[in-house]
Amino acid sequence: MAALKVILDPLGRWLPGRPAFSVVLLFSLGIALHSYLPRSALASLILLAMLVLASLQLRRYPRLMTPCIALAIVAAGVAIAQMAAYQFRPNHIGHFATEEPRLASLELQFDQTPELLAESGSRHLPGKQSGTANVVAVKTWKGWEKASGEILFTVSQTQPRIVAGQRVRVVGMLGRPAAAMNPGEFDWEAYCRRQGILASIRVNRACDVQVMHGGVAPTIAEARVGVRDWIALGFSRDHQVDCALLQALMLGDRAPELRSVQRDFQKTGTSHLLSSSGVRMSVLAGMLYLLCRLVRARPRLAVTVLTLGVLGWGCLTLSTPQAWRPMIVAVIIGIGLIRRRTGDALQFLTFAALLLLIVQPLDIYSAGFQFSFIIVAGMLLFTRRFTGQLTQFYDPHEAALARFGKLTRWQLLRRKCVHHFVQLIAASAVAWAISLPLVAYHFEQFTPWALPIGIVLSPVVLAALCAGFLKLILSMLMPSMAPTWAAIAGVPVALLRRAMALAAHLPFADVPIAQPPVWAIVLFYALLCLLLIPATRRRVQWAFRCVSAGVCPLLIFMPGVLGFVRQSPSSGTVRITLLSIGAGQCAVVEPPIGDALMVDAGSTTLSDPLHQCVGPFLHHEGRRALDSIYLSHGDYDHISATEGAVDELDVHTILTTPFFRAHADESRPCRHLLEFLDGNGHTPHEVTAGQSFDWGGGAVAEVLWPPKSCNMNSNNAGMVLRVSFGGKSILFPADIQDPAMRELLKKPAKLKSDILVAAHHGSSETLTAEFVRAVDPEVIISSNAAKLTKKQRDFEKMIEHRPLYRTNQCGAITIEIDRDGKIRVKPFLERKHRGMEVGADGAVRTD
Repeated sequence: MAALKVILDPLGRWLPGRPAFSVVLLFSLGIALHSYLPRSALASLILLAMLVLASLQLRRYPRLMTPCIALAIVAAGVAIAQMAAYQFRPNHIGHFATEEPRLASLELQFDQTPELLAESGSRHLPGKQSGTANVVAVKTWKGWEKASGEILFTVSQTQPRIVAGQRVRVVGMLGRPAAAMNPGEFDWEAYCRRQGILASIRVNRACDVQVMHGGVAPTIAEARVGVRDWIALGFSRDHQVDCALLQALMLGDRAPELRSVQRDFQKTGTSHLLSSSGVRMSVLAGMLYLLCRLVRARPRLAVTVLTLGVLGWGCLTLSTPQAWRPMIVAVIIGIGLIRRRTGDALQFLTFAALLLLIVQPLDIYSAGFQFSFIIVAGMLLFTRRFTGQLTQFYDPHEAALARFGKLTRWQLLRRKCVHHFVQLIAASAVAWAISLPLVAYHFEQFTPWALPIGIVLSPVVLAALCAGFLKLILSMLMPSMAPTWAAIAGVPVALLRRAMALAAHLPFADVPIAQPPVWAIVLFYALLCLLLIPATRRRVQWAFRCVSAGVCPLLIFMPGVLGFVRQSPSSGTVRITLLSIGAGQCAVVEPPIGDALMVDAGSTTLSDPLHQCVGPFLHHEGRRALDSIYLSHGDYDHISATEGAVDELDVHTILTTPFFRAHADESRPCRHLLEFLDGNGHTPHEVTAGQSFDWGGGAVAEVLWPPKSCNMNSNNAGMVLRVSFGGKSILFPADIQDPAMRELLKKPAKLKSDILVAAHHGSSETLTAEFVRAVDPEVIISSNAAKLTKKQRDFEKMIEHRPLYRTNQCGAITIEIDRDGKIRVKPFLERKHRGMEVGADGAVRTD
């Protein structure tokens, strides 16, 4: 009890001075509880009204009134969150959308210009235009009817280009945002639902977009376009990446040219340098303050200029919690200074958080909101204390001279520079420590280099922002000299980009870890807050410091390390995951020892399968390198991610058949890939039937097809692999058809396998039934697109009721084979499809 009193007494004196802090905590608790309570916002509102009335009746009894008010705030959070999550208008577009996309006609209103997205890959497809729009009407059997709600919009052809302010009618495939289909993949469905977006429409042709009203774009939209044009003025085509990076720093834009740069920032854990609205607002406010000082403006006028400047620039940036936070705080501080009232910075921050949560309560689950407020709150609470600890190492003689004003100008300048550097180190260290659990939870990574990189590059970011604002002003005043201003502004931007590229290649720049549980994160911050409790006794003070410094890393790193070990297969297990990659195929094999490898790596559905699917999965599994990639044949849907994988995943070996190169002239992407591999020192090793490979730990892959001489087409000359481990086997027959099947059926004993990856994405051939009987698998898995073809539906009739798992229905399918011969099949979407287990004796058990 005495220890509890030591903690609660200072807390009771600290919270009354910050009522917004208590309100935000209670309100956030209510939002977090909304999904665990009955889905009835009306019941929560009734409870809220009852608690408010009870508080009014108990106003003479503070000890009883305070709990009622606290419960009322929690109930308000529950009610607002449930209304945002579950209640929509009867004509909301979400009621018209289904999981399977259907053809629909909609009338849309664009408040913002959709973003242009450049297609990646070797096919050089035209870019897309993607964004959000407000639904005005939907065409039904009764004609056009009014509708409401926000929708995700994508058009595969960018002509005619859609701009803000337009109202258009489109014909496309209406469905729901795609859910995550693979471990580690970003869950668009959950993200969009938190934003209140329940539907998406994809338009394949530009002629299916009819502009109804050209309209004049809203003033803010016009201003955004104008500012972006002024920033870009003067940059040549060779420096478009630097221009895009400068726009990202100043406005928060994410241009297609920045994809690789964004990955470098994310890999090093320094994304906050790229997207911190607080930094750009601070730089802008500092420059406006200097301008006001130069013209000797009065204090109130200067504060008004600073507040309006920050507010105006915030309206030009993206509508995110990171952008709104400094705007709200700046307005509150500005009003307070104008009225000659002071306030607490943490109080202002929590008040801004409360306003945003009232408008968008489900933002509390987003990484942007959590990073924006939790890290800034931590810096406000801990930076000064940490700086005070570091200043104890200052020269005591110099400190004594400073108190008496006996320092020279050079000593004063040096002392100020050292103090600012110490503050930078303290702020960076606090931000890094506060962000550790959030980075681990949202990105499943630990970035040990984030702290030194952030310290070193922070001045470069500040210089780039200052140069960017000056470039914008000077370009508007002297447009003819825009190339000169662009060249000057591009120096710190180019330095930042190149430094980040070097930092991304540092050893252990990105350490994959498991996602820590929520209770560990809450306990982390609770124990960290022990440092804030003032203790008169030195022993108690040191006890708080030791608990915070010792237990917190243990809570974060130990679950991460243990989770990392659990994610990798044990020494007696092989794990094979057939990724859900749409129309294509990619299987990741994790042997008992050594690096992972892949069998095929391509998709025609995903524009960037490496970064959309393969990379996130490998990161989730704790894999940072690939030993080898086996490419069965040269079809684009089997090779499209290979070039990127070789660049980024440290692939040692590429293995193909001799006919991969022989058929390269039939496929431009295949020819392009071979040119890249030959020029990059990764000339494919050619393999034929009869060769075998030791994948480590007892896992062996045997090539069954093709022979050294084969005059068949690309599909039938594809590589057929049989992987064996623990007395069990899995067969990869690529895209072979009747001619290859006929030859393989001459030796049916070699085909016998316990698991079959369906040939040609589960399509039927004349010999399919006979081929399946020869393999005699316990389980069949298939990689295919969302919509099945007739041949794929016919395949299901030929497999004689054997269990069939398709990636379009199950998501990623993981097969684990133990050394004792036990097989476990686990679909990623376990809510819809249960897994199964095949024992060493061949008995099948469904989970």
